[in-house]
Amino acid sequence: MTAQVNGEAFESYIIGDGESVSASINIVSTGGYLGAISGFDFTIGLKRPKAIIFYFIGDDYKTLGNGEIYDTITPDFLSRGAYAWYTQNNGEEEGNEGFGDNKELEEVYVKITSIDKEKKLLSGEFNYKGTSSVTGKKYAITNGVFSDVTFELEE
Repeated sequence: MTAQVNGEAFESYIIGDGESVSASINIVSTGGYLGAISGFDFTIGLKRPKAIIFYFIGDDYKTLGNGEIYDTITPDFLSRGAYAWYTQNNGEEEGNEGFGDNKELEEVYVKITSIDKEKKLLSGEFNYKGTSSVTGKKYAITNGVFSDVTFELEE
């Protein structure tokens, strides 16, 4: 996963045998789905990660396919749309910064460019913006891309 956060590079990469990008799709009892993708950037150290996390929610997993777009902020995890947040740890004394409250997210765009349901691989693009209600700092996550991320399917 790569992106720009306020113009600075964000790159999630594999550390050792672990993964720094994960994805899951949960099928709910109504037939709808909740997809979640998270990526972690450890370039400033293992104790100071940056995290990009977003969700996409749809009505019918059977129809989820290439080109699916989510550009409405969902007020809950029950209606079609997307939700996202960003956080970074600035060290023990400075603490975390970012945004994650539903009221802080200002715009969101997630596009599934490719999904292989047999191999469970997911690729796409994302952008979103938000403002921290604590600091007032604005965050623009742009040019986001995730490629061939293996997803877990939970039914």
